[in-house]
Amino acid sequence: MYPVGTAPRPGSRLPAASRVDKATSHLLQGPDWAVNLEICDTLNADRWQTKDAVKAVKKRLQNKDPKVQFFTLTLLETMMKNCGEYVHSEVAELHVLQEMVKIVQKKHDMQVKDKILILLDSWQEAFGGPGGKYPQYYWSYIELKVWLQIFPQCKPHTFQQNQSSIHFCGAKNMP
Repeated sequence: MYPVGTAPRPGSRLPAASRVDKATSHLLQGPDWAVNLEICDTLNADRWQTKDAVKAVKKRLQNKDPKVQFFTLTLLETMMKNCGEYVHSEVAELHVLQEMVKIVQKKHDMQVKDKILILLDSWQEAFGGPGGKYPQYYWSYIELKVWLQIFPQCKPHTFQQNQSSIHFCGAKNMP
């Protein structure tokens, strides 16, 4: 029924990676918040699924459809906000950031570009820049900043660090 190693864990209907396609479908009219949060809940309950879920996100970012890319970025943002360091490290280690940089350098869809720029800006700040825990976020940001020569400002509901806790621009500290 399921290929080896992909059977759902107890308590989950499908592996999180399988739900990434559903959460980022081109058939959606808008983000499917229920599925996005379900993926986060699954990753929080079973961190062993994180690597596969982040790989699935990277694969969906490579889709040529800007709508799919935008929904994928929305899912990724949701995962970054609602899951812990296990997601943050996998995003850095699995070259998702480099994929985001490539999209900005190649794509002409402004909504996707702006979303990536805002996410990278807020994430690099949240993780402490070049001397922080995940300097990959900073270097991806700098690569685009040099390439573009401009960068949008942090908008409400994006990631940012305040003292030792991570929260979002325009929002109070998250638990």
